[in-house]
Amino acid sequence: MPRLIEGVESRMFKPYSDTEDEKPSPETAAPNDAHLGPISPLPPNAKPAKPAKPAEARKTAFSESPKIKPLPPAADEAWRMRAFILWRSNSKVAYGSSRRLAQQGGGVLLIVAAVCLVAAIVIAGPTFIAANSLAMRGKIVMGLVINSRYTISQGKSGPSYTYYVTYQYRLADERVISHEQVVSLGNYYRLTANTPVTVMYDPQNPTNAQLAGNDRDDSGYNSAMTMGVVVLVFGAIMGVVGTPILMRTLALQRSQTIVRGIIIGASGSTYKGNFTAKIRYQFHSPSGRLLEGTNSARRNDLRRDLPPTGTEVCVIYVNDKLYRML
Repeated sequence: MPRLIEGVESRMFKPYSDTEDEKPSPETAAPNDAHLGPISPLPPNAKPAKPAKPAEARKTAFSESPKIKPLPPAADEAWRMRAFILWRSNSKVAYGSSRRLAQQGGGVLLIVAAVCLVAAIVIAGPTFIAANSLAMRGKIVMGLVINSRYTISQGKSGPSYTYYVTYQYRLADERVISHEQVVSLGNYYRLTANTPVTVMYDPQNPTNAQLAGNDRDDSGYNSAMTMGVVVLVFGAIMGVVGTPILMRTLALQRSQTIVRGIIIGASGSTYKGNFTAKIRYQFHSPSGRLLEGTNSARRNDLRRDLPPTGTEVCVIYVNDKLYRML
């Protein structure tokens, strides 16, 4: 506590009177300020100090206080045992007994991409091969429609109809083959029973046939190709998105650097009964740069007990642009 200088206290704390403008009497006023010592002048190039600006509260999406200075480096590794772990399966990574990180979303996306590739081949592959075979060695014969039908499937946008006609055609060896084909709505109504049609079939695989000539209908081929392309494009998108995620995860798993950070904010949200905790943290990189990050995880056990500001966390570090809280 600084000591008040005698003789100055009366001038500093003398109350104000609105009845008279009282001036200090010669007896109470200090004769001079010589006892305060000489006032040293400012250096030649010195600038006067700027008045302090009032502190402004920082707006943040978290209920806790804004940035606080991280703790200094620990003298030992005991802090890892008391650090908060967002993904509990990452505790083995924090303790050094494993390198497998939780939340490897990139790998899941690549699996989805592979499944989509297989599905596209299954959906569009046979139709494409059959059409190519007919285009290379197809033979034209006359046939006769013997039946027609349609199916209804319910979707979010309403019912969907698929139309079929069944026709017969005779081979060179007098065998009669029946074949069913997807057709458009117009051909469904036009190609009624006993209607003659032109048919193209594959001599090496007589059951592979389609309507040809004026009766040609590519509805089934177009539908299969469209569905195959859609599935393939979706898989390609999953692959493009998942590959860099997986590469970052693998780089993190290869890293041997785990640094200590602290929580600077925590919040959460509930969706369909599940609570997702969102944690903001900061830490000093090995180069001394102060970095921040945010990670989220489903943690129903933290619904009413979020970790407080200042809680220690483990951060696996690759570089100043690639790091993740464990």
